[in-house]
Amino acid sequence: MEMEVVVDPGRPSIEIPLVNNENQRPRMSYVTEEMRSAGSRDDMLAISSEFHIKSTTLSMHIPSSAAPKLAASTSEPGVTSVDFYEPPKASVKLEAHSVELDKQTAEDLKVDYHTITPQSLASRYKTDLNAGLSEDEAKRRLSVHGPNSLVVENKFLQVKKIIGHLFSGFGVILWPASLLCFIAWRPLGSPPDPSNLGLAIVLLVVIATQALFNAYQDWKSNKVMSSITNMMPQNTYVLRDGQIQNVAVSTITIGDVVRLTSGIRAPADLRLVQVQDLKVDNSILTGEAEPISATVNATDRNFMESKNMVFMGSSIIEGTAVGVVVAISNDTVMGKIARLTNSSEGADTPLKKEITRFVIIIVSLVVATSIIIAVSWAFWLRPTYPDFLTLSNLIVTIIGAVVAFLPDGLPVCVTMALTIMAKRMHDNQVLAKSLPTVETLGMVDIIASDKTGTLTQNKMAVSHVLALGSSETELEPFAFRQALDDDVLLQTLVRTCALCNRAVFDPSTMKLPLNERKVIGDASDTAMLLFCEDMGLKADSIRGRYQKLAEIPFNSRNKWSLAIYRQPSSNKKPLLVMKGAAEIMLNRASSLMMKNGELAELTDDIRQQIIVRQENLCNQGERVLGLCQLELNDKIFNADTYKFIPEELNFPTDGLTFLGLVSLIDPPRDDVAAAVEAIQEAGIRVMMVTGDHHGTAAAIARRVGIITSQKQVLVTQTSDMVVPFDRKEETPRRKKKHRSMIPSITNQALVIRGVDMQNFTEETWDLVFEHKEIVFARTTPEDKLLIVRECQSRGHTVAVTGDGVNDAPALKQAQVGVAMGGGSEVAREAADLVLLNNQFSSIVAGIQCGRLAFQNLKKVILYLLPAGSFSELLPILANVFLGLPLPLSPFLMIVICVGTDVFPALAIVNETAESDLMKQPPRGVTGERLVNFQLYGQGYCFLGIIESLAGFTMFFWYMSAYGGFGISDLFFLYDKYTDGYGGKTQDQLNDLLWTAQTIFFVALVSVQLGNLMCTRTRTLSFFQHNPLAEKTKNSSLLSAIGITLTIAIFVVYIPIFQNVFNTRPIPVQYWFVPYCFSLLLFGLDELRKYLFRKVPLETRRRYAW
Repeated sequence: MEMEVVVDPGRPSIEIPLVNNENQRPRMSYVTEEMRSAGSRDDMLAISSEFHIKSTTLSMHIPSSAAPKLAASTSEPGVTSVDFYEPPKASVKLEAHSVELDKQTAEDLKVDYHTITPQSLASRYKTDLNAGLSEDEAKRRLSVHGPNSLVVENKFLQVKKIIGHLFSGFGVILWPASLLCFIAWRPLGSPPDPSNLGLAIVLLVVIATQALFNAYQDWKSNKVMSSITNMMPQNTYVLRDGQIQNVAVSTITIGDVVRLTSGIRAPADLRLVQVQDLKVDNSILTGEAEPISATVNATDRNFMESKNMVFMGSSIIEGTAVGVVVAISNDTVMGKIARLTNSSEGADTPLKKEITRFVIIIVSLVVATSIIIAVSWAFWLRPTYPDFLTLSNLIVTIIGAVVAFLPDGLPVCVTMALTIMAKRMHDNQVLAKSLPTVETLGMVDIIASDKTGTLTQNKMAVSHVLALGSSETELEPFAFRQALDDDVLLQTLVRTCALCNRAVFDPSTMKLPLNERKVIGDASDTAMLLFCEDMGLKADSIRGRYQKLAEIPFNSRNKWSLAIYRQPSSNKKPLLVMKGAAEIMLNRASSLMMKNGELAELTDDIRQQIIVRQENLCNQGERVLGLCQLELNDKIFNADTYKFIPEELNFPTDGLTFLGLVSLIDPPRDDVAAAVEAIQEAGIRVMMVTGDHHGTAAAIARRVGIITSQKQVLVTQTSDMVVPFDRKEETPRRKKKHRSMIPSITNQALVIRGVDMQNFTEETWDLVFEHKEIVFARTTPEDKLLIVRECQSRGHTVAVTGDGVNDAPALKQAQVGVAMGGGSEVAREAADLVLLNNQFSSIVAGIQCGRLAFQNLKKVILYLLPAGSFSELLPILANVFLGLPLPLSPFLMIVICVGTDVFPALAIVNETAESDLMKQPPRGVTGERLVNFQLYGQGYCFLGIIESLAGFTMFFWYMSAYGGFGISDLFFLYDKYTDGYGGKTQDQLNDLLWTAQTIFFVALVSVQLGNLMCTRTRTLSFFQHNPLAEKTKNSSLLSAIGITLTIAIFVVYIPIFQNVFNTRPIPVQYWFVPYCFSLLLFGLDELRKYLFRKVPLETRRRYAW
C-alpha cells in the first residue's frame, strides 16, 4: 500500500496500520451525504480521507490507486481503526470554530490517548501492560503528580478568599477608618477619648459582620463539592511489579495499570487496554442510566464519547477490564467538573459590575470629601481657628464623613436580598447555584430553549404510518391495524418497530392495562413499543424468536440506531434493522418493500413522494422516523461464525430496503404556551434550538407561540431574509444597537438548519437577530455553542436550557445556564440554575424573581441613601465649613447605617412585584442601571433634603428651647463653643450638644420610617400596593419598624452607650414631632407617583428613578 503522510509535529497523530492480509474481516467505512454526492468510489474515499484530516489534524495524500484498500483495516487486538461510525460533520465544525472555543475545550480537542494503540499508550506513559509500574516508580510519580484526590482549592486560594471577604465592598475604606480611630484614641488623644476607641471597635464589628455574611454564602455555594467527593472510591486494585495489589485510591498515579471488576467505581480516568464483557454506568456524568458496553478501540473522536474510556466515579456494572491511568485528581473529568463548580475566578456578573460601579462612585466621593476637609483644615481652619479641630478631632471628623457617605448596611442587604430571592425561586422549583445568578436571570433578553422534554412532554405516541409499498399508503393506528392481516409490508414494519427498539415493559406492571404499564426506555422507543402492542403483535413474542447479535444505540450525532438479529427457522441470513431520521434512512436505502414482501427499486420519483409526505407530517409538528431492513449475505456474514463488532462497523449499512415512515407526536406541555406568552410580554425572545427536523421544530414552535407570524422562511443565505431598512445611512454603533437589542422584524419567522449556519457571515447573523421569531433545527451541540456566542457578541444576555453532557459548553458559555433537574450531572454542574421539576414554565418565576431582586435592590439603595448618606454628610459639612457644633456624632451615624436602617431595608427586600414588573423590557435592552442620576436625585434632592430638614429643625429647636441658643448663635462658632459660651460650663455645653445629637439621630430614624413607606414602590401608590393586603402583603415591615425603634431606644437609654458614646435621654416630644416630617415626605411622594402614572412610559423611564 502506497501512502505519503505529512504530520504536523505540533499536533497529535493517529497510527494507521498498513493492512495487506486479505483474510481479515471485511469492514465498511461510514459514508456521508457529502461523499455520496462526489460520484465515484475513489472520489468518495478521497472526501472521507479529507474529513479525517480535518478531524484528527493529520495531513496525508492518498493516491487514487491505493484508495480502495484504505477501506480495510485490521481487527487484531490493540490496533485502533481510523474509521468511526459517527458522521464527521460535528468534528469538522469543532475544527472550524476551534479558535473561538474556550481554553478547556481547546485542551480537550488535543486529547488522543483514546485513539492510539495500547502498545503506544504504554510507551507514552512508560508503563508495562503486563507488570505495571514498579513500586519505586509509582512513589516517584506520586511525588511529582501528587495524590489522586479532588482538591477544592489550595491554601493560597483559601487565604485569598479570606482576604477578599475582609476587604470586599466598603471594607477597603472601613479598615483605614478603624485604624485611624485607634490612632485618634492613642497616641493622638490627649487625654484618650473612649468614644474614639468605641468607634474603632464598632467599625471592626461592621467589617467582621460583612465578612461573615460573605463567607457564609461562599460556604453554601461550595457545599456541592461534598457530594462529588462522596463519589470517590476508597481502594482499588493495581498491577505493580507484576503483582495485583489493593491500594488506596489516593496513591495511584499516572501510568498505573488498574484492574476493574463489577461493583466498584473507577478510581481515575482510564484508557482501557483489555475488556471482558465490561459494562459501565456513566450516569453521574451523562445522566443516562443505560450501561455502556466498553471496548478496547476508540468509538468516537471525542474522548468523552469513546467507549474505551472509563472516568473517575463511574460504576462498573458487570465484567472485568484493565486500564491505564491517564488522568488523576483535578485533571480528571470529575475533577474538572468540581473545579468548574467551585472556581473562585470568573467573569463578573452584571450585578457585581453594578455594585462595583456604585462602590467606586461612593469611594470617589469619600476620598474627594476627605481631601477637601483635610486641605481646608490645613490651610484655613488650623491657622484661623487653632483650637477648633485638633488632629485627633480632624481624624474623627474625616471618619464621620467616610461613615456618612458609605451605606455600610448595603453589602449585607444585597446578600440577603439575593438569598431571599433564591429561596423564592427554590419554592418555584428553580435552584440557583450562585446568588448573583438570581439577578442575572432577570436581565436575560434571549432564551435559547431545547424542544424535546423541555417544551414538549417527552411522551411520544405513533400518529401516522406511511408505507408507499402498500395499497394503503398513509394510515393512522386504527386503520393500520385493520389492514395488517393481509399486508406483509405492514407486518414487517411492525416487526422492525419491535426489533430496532430498546424499550421494555417493567415486569411488575405487565398485568396492568396497556396504558397504565410502566415502560423503561426513551420516548421514541416507548411509543413504538406501545404501538406494537396496540397492533396486537406482542413485542416480547417477536423478540423471543430473534436472537440479537449486535446493536448500535441512537445518538445525537448519528441520528440513527440499528440492531442485527439471527432469524428464526432455517433462514441463515442475519437481519439488520435500522431506524433514524427519515432523510438519512432514505439516503441509505436502494430498494422499497411492496405489500407482498417483494422488493422494488427506490426510484427518484418515489423518494420525492416520501420526502413530500415527510415534510407534510413534520409541518404538523410530528417527528418522523424512517425504518429500513437488510438481509445480510450469509456467506460473508454467517450468523454462526461471523463476529459483528459495532465499534468497527464491520457490516454494511447501505443498500437497505426502505419499509416506511412512522410519525410520532410529542405534544407540548400544557403550561408552555402560557409561559412563552408571559416571557414574550416581558420583552424576552424565546428561540428554539433543537436537533429535530426543521418542519417538526417549526410546527411545535407555532403551537407553543414561539412562531406567530404567517410568513415562515427557511434560511440558507442572507438573501432569504427581508432587509428592513437602508444600512448605508446608519452609523456602525447605531446599526449594531438597533439590530441586536431591538428586533425590528416581527412579520416573518426564521427557520435555520445547523448545516446552513456554517456559511453565515456577520452580515447574515446581524439580520438573523433582527427577527423576533427564530427556530434553529437539526443542530449539534457545537451549533448551539455558536448560536450563544453570536448572540452575546451582539450585546444579548442569553439563557440556555440543556440536559446532556454535550450541552455543557453552551450552558457554561451562556450568562445563565439552565439545566433540567433530570438531566446529566455534567449539565447540572455546568449550569447556573436547575429546574427541579423539569418544567419550562418555572423559568417565568425565575425571571420574575430576578427582576424583582434588581428592583428591590434599587429600592434598598434609595432607602439607605437619604439618612445613611446625605443627611449624615450635611452635619459634617456644616460643622467644618459653617462652624456649627457637630449635630450628629460619627457613632450615631454608624448606628443608622448598620443598625436602624438594615432591618427596614431587609423588609423592602421582601416586597412583592409591582403589577407592571413582567411587562417591562429587560434592563439589558433599556440600559437601566442599578444606581443612576434619577436615583441620586430622588435620594439626595428630594428624600435627603426633607430628612435633613427634619434633623436640623429638631436640633435647633432643642438648642433653643433647652439651651437658649438661636440659630444665628450656633453658626460660625468654630472654637467659640467652649467653656463660658452662653454663660454655660463646658460640661453643660457638652451635655446640651450630646442631647441635641441624640435628637437629630431620633429625627432621622423617625423620618426614615416614612421613607420606608415611600420607597416600597416606584410608581404605584402605597394604597395600590398595600402591605396588609393579601396579594401584596409584607408582614416583615411591622417587624422591621419594631426592631428599628427598639435599637433607637436602646442606644438612647442604655447606660453603656451613654457612658462610652455620649448618647443622652431626650424629652418625649422629640420622639413624636419628627413624624410630621414623615407624613410630609409620604404625601409629597404619593403626589410624585400620581403624576408619573399619568405621563407616557418613555417619559417615566427618562425622569423617574
